[in-house]
Amino acid sequence: MVVAAFLAGEDLHRLLLGADGVEALLRFAYASLSGTWALLVIAAVAMLFSVLFESPAIATVATLALYLVFHIIGRVEFFEHLRPYFFTTDMDFWRDVFKPEIPWQSFRHYSSICGAYVFGILLMAVAIFDRKDITT
Repeated sequence: MVVAAFLAGEDLHRLLLGADGVEALLRFAYASLSGTWALLVIAAVAMLFSVLFESPAIATVATLALYLVFHIIGRVEFFEHLRPYFFTTDMDFWRDVFKPEIPWQSFRHYSSICGAYVFGILLMAVAIFDRKDITT
């Protein structure tokens, strides 16, 4: 975008530091941070599965399979009543930063739900790890 603006002859300073440019950069920063926060749920699930399974390959496949199953089942209308219980439903909040008006109330709500998932899953992984008998 910057190269295209430079080649088109637009004022680069106005493009980057104008009101729209600053807001766009802020929204990309919000999207990056909130997307990272949402993906921490997947990282916590991966940590839990790595504690449960001996093989790292099984933990990786189980994490990806769980994410894909929840994501696909959450989109099927037959399972609409189960959708609120899937963590993949709450992970889509990062897209709200690209709406014309950012819904801060729902943004805070879904980010706190993702934080609760992360904290709960990691707490479960630590509890299982403490009780696990490590023989190798």
